[in-house]
Amino acid sequence: MTPPQSIRPPPAPTSVGAGDRYRADTARMYLSADAVARTLGAIGEFAPGTQLVMDYVLPHGLRDAAGQEFADAVALFAAERGEPWQTFFAPDYLTALLSGHGFEVVEHVRQRETLDAALWDRRDALAPIDLSRIARARIPG
Repeated sequence: MTPPQSIRPPPAPTSVGAGDRYRADTARMYLSADAVARTLGAIGEFAPGTQLVMDYVLPHGLRDAAGQEFADAVALFAAERGEPWQTFFAPDYLTALLSGHGFEVVEHVRQRETLDAALWDRRDALAPIDLSRIARARIPG
C-alpha cells in the first residue's frame, strides 16, 4: 500500500553530482538557516534561566579529515533520501547568532570532550571525529 501523498517523503534529488547543491561541502544540516533563526528567536523569548543545548555541524574547512570523510559519504546519502543537510555553523558565528537572540553562550563542546580521554583512545570507527559540536546557551537573568 502506498502512503498518501501528504505523508510521503519528498522525492530524492535527480542529480547529486559534483556541482550539485547536495555536495557535502555545500549541503546543510536538517533545518534551514531561516528556520534556525526563527526557532532561536522564539526560544529567546522564554523565561530567564532557560537553557538550550543543541548540536550543529561544522562547515567544510573546520572539520578534521575524518569528519570531512564522514560528511562526504553521509550528506549525499541523506540528501538522496529526502533529508539534505541545510545548515552548518562555525562556533563564532553560532555564538553571534545565539547572542543576537538573547542567549549567553556557556560553551561549545567537541565530541572528544564528552567522555574521559582514555575512553576515546581507539583506532576503530568509533574514534571521535571533528564534524559537529554541542552548544550550550542560556537566557541570562
